[in-house]
Amino acid sequence: MAAPQFLDSVITSDSSRKHHTLTGTLRLQSKVWDNQFSTAAKNDNEPAPSIDDTLFLEIMDESMYRDDDNSWVAPLPFKEPRRKMPNNRELAVRRFLSLKRSMQKKPHMQQQYVEFMGGIFSSGHAEIAPALKEGEECWYLPTFGVYHPQKPNKIRVVFDSSAQEDGVSLNSVLLTGPDLNNSLIGVLLRFRKESIAVMADIQQMFHCFMVREDHRNYLRFLWHKDNDVEKEVIDYRMKVHVFGNSPSPAVAVYGLRKAIEAGAKDYGADTVKFVERHFYVDDGLISVPSPAEAIDLLQRTQASLAESNLRLHKFASNSPVVMQAFSPEDCAAVLKDLDLSVFKAGAVALCAHRGKPSGSRITLAHSISTTKTTWFTGPSFIRRSTPETKNENDKFELVESDKDCEIRPQVRTCATHLQVVSCKRFERFSTFKSLVRAVAFLIHMAKSFNGSNSNHGCKGWHICQLPRTPDEMDQAKRVILQQVQQVTFAKELSALNVGKSIAKQSPLQKLSPVLDNGIISVGGRLKHSELENSEKKPIILPKDSHVSVLLTRHYHEQVKHQGRHLTEGAIRAGGLWIVGGKRLVNSVIHKCVICRKLRGKQEEQLMADLPPERLKTCPSFSYVGLDVFGPWTVTTRRTRGGHAQSKRWAILFTCMSSRAVHIEVIESLDTSSCVNALRRFFALRGPAKKLISDRGTNFIGASKELGMDKALQLYLNDQGCSWEFNPPHASHMGGSWERMIGIARRILDSMLLQSKVQLTHDVLCTLMAEVSAIINARPLLPVSSDPDNPFILSPSMLLTQKSCLIPPPGDFLDKDLYTKQWRQVQALANQFWTRWRREYLPLLQKRQKWTISCRNLQVGDIVLLKDKQVPRNSWLMSRVTATFPGKDNRVRKVEVTVNDQSTRKTFLRPVTEVILLLPKD
Repeated sequence: MAAPQFLDSVITSDSSRKHHTLTGTLRLQSKVWDNQFSTAAKNDNEPAPSIDDTLFLEIMDESMYRDDDNSWVAPLPFKEPRRKMPNNRELAVRRFLSLKRSMQKKPHMQQQYVEFMGGIFSSGHAEIAPALKEGEECWYLPTFGVYHPQKPNKIRVVFDSSAQEDGVSLNSVLLTGPDLNNSLIGVLLRFRKESIAVMADIQQMFHCFMVREDHRNYLRFLWHKDNDVEKEVIDYRMKVHVFGNSPSPAVAVYGLRKAIEAGAKDYGADTVKFVERHFYVDDGLISVPSPAEAIDLLQRTQASLAESNLRLHKFASNSPVVMQAFSPEDCAAVLKDLDLSVFKAGAVALCAHRGKPSGSRITLAHSISTTKTTWFTGPSFIRRSTPETKNENDKFELVESDKDCEIRPQVRTCATHLQVVSCKRFERFSTFKSLVRAVAFLIHMAKSFNGSNSNHGCKGWHICQLPRTPDEMDQAKRVILQQVQQVTFAKELSALNVGKSIAKQSPLQKLSPVLDNGIISVGGRLKHSELENSEKKPIILPKDSHVSVLLTRHYHEQVKHQGRHLTEGAIRAGGLWIVGGKRLVNSVIHKCVICRKLRGKQEEQLMADLPPERLKTCPSFSYVGLDVFGPWTVTTRRTRGGHAQSKRWAILFTCMSSRAVHIEVIESLDTSSCVNALRRFFALRGPAKKLISDRGTNFIGASKELGMDKALQLYLNDQGCSWEFNPPHASHMGGSWERMIGIARRILDSMLLQSKVQLTHDVLCTLMAEVSAIINARPLLPVSSDPDNPFILSPSMLLTQKSCLIPPPGDFLDKDLYTKQWRQVQALANQFWTRWRREYLPLLQKRQKWTISCRNLQVGDIVLLKDKQVPRNSWLMSRVTATFPGKDNRVRKVEVTVNDQSTRKTFLRPVTEVILLLPKD
């Protein structure tokens, strides 16, 4: 039988032979026999499954079940614990737009893509995604198309489960699961045992297993409605386990065995053994003694799997009887034209499925073109010749070489030289000094072996404690630079060695390079100058070499982390000329941690969208921002010796939408004063839905105090009032009230300058009321010069319901605002909100600063924490431990951890208060 001989070449390749001792070979055979043929139970010598693999199996055992359609349903095996998935729909939209642009350029690709997606929808593997509930977790899978090199007209759509958003991907939070597949060599060896060989395949094995309903939102993707590229893009979600998910192979193998075990009673235990011992992923290979047994086993296995909606097909066998027992739809049609036995092709297909071992010469994808070549088949007349057709005249006598003049005693050999790039090892060094010392040590050891070492005590291999000599260090530097030039400037070096000119396209053309002791140096025009020889003829280096980076860092540290010009000057004074050195120096300085600590800029991010509170049409002071400002010294009482004085502060309340303000004077910064001010504000302006402030200690205390007061807490709950705090040191997040405080200060300073009355508590309260009136009367829009539009849009227009205009005498039409006094109040309110929406809101559209989207800070980044109380050199280094993305998935506040004097402290800071030193990636 020819098949076993062929499999010998498959399992042990002729092209990569290895020699072993007899003991090693016997040990290997024994190990293979024990693993693949022994029925003994596993013992303690085998490695135990990992914690993650054990958890995966527990999840599958507990949660995998059969639904009403007899399909097996499995959950997505999430790690425990895991991070909550961010909303990555924006990433999916960007990837989809990129895919759409690519398809518009390639119409044939778009057509094939649509056909593939149509197959997914028609088979019921995907569905329209339902609307998400508030706070519901989800994940979007970007898609892209790939082509097989041998199938240029067939596309496969891949779901990118490794796409990351904020440092997390779907695969990163899923358990991969154990390797449940049989050993490939074991499957092949068992395949050779009997005379009748059989192959089978599971159709679309991954898509045969459904995903649990509550996990399908993690498999969302974007595509056109009704699979029509002219229609809108909507959300879909996969109902089955997809290619690209790391646990899908383990889920599929586990589910396949679960399905075959379910039919063991009705269809026999040998069907279970066939699937569990003779399958590699979705390919099954088995050999049996007779065709009847093969037909019976395949029919029972096919029926058992069909009850779980798994189709066993692509049957192939070396027995025509077996092949004729099944319909053509169930047979492997791809083998019908092969000039190779089915038994051989099956073995090769399974090996190619594993990854093309060196012994296999073909795969099923290109077997026709390869196996029909003359190299494998030989000349055609050899196959046609038979013993009966042989001719006696075909025998030829040997010719003696001495008598044949055509035979020449010449031998030609071809040799190739493989140059090992030794400078690859240079990339393992982080400083130029350590690299030079390592190479100098090798030079010293080489001299110790050949006896040329000046120190007679250093012989052979030894650990030398003596310092390297200057000659060894200089020689090491030259060796390093020569290696770099041999790799990068190989063509130029070859031309200069034979005295030729270098190519015009070479980057060294303008430097007039010359050879100086085997090293390329600048020829230039300064030969007659009085400079040092190293400066007249600096050594040329490329900017892309790791050695050039190390040298740039070395000289940058020598000039004490100064700028580009000083660093370049130090490099040039050191006798080096780096091609494109300006960019390299800029890159090194930009990545230098010390330079970032000394001169690094604070992080920025694209200015966030305005919060909904700023854009709502609602009653005044429904959404309120507040802050404290002051103090002022007031006279509280008069005594014989003088006046008793104390300090006063003020709390400014501003409406987030109408921009109206209200000011309350407080006697101290304690919690009780703040609570009393809030009570007065609620009494005058009505309850607020939300309070927003910074993290002042009095506000934090007031918030806690309000929680303790049950009556007030009940009142706030009835009114739906909540209190939200901005991060510490983030005054720009409260710009809407910080600006009002600045205006109030300027107005109050002007009042105090003009007033000669002694400032008392009563006077200060009066002044604050007048300040509020002046601020509320300010125009929100530029004052119009149109006589038909005399109204000034101001917050007081909404608060007082007055236009602040004296109606002129005369008769007016019905459309005039002043004809009916009872309509004036309602008309003013309507006019305010109408103009507010039409004229004021568009003014908020433009971003005045922070107009560029920057990199998001990530967990694990090393940052410098800004502190105004200490010099910059004393600012603490910290690590980002948590990020808080906004609705646009941009991070504007982070949580950092500082280790200070053996204590760990955690701070919440805006990104504008930290400086990135070392990014995580």
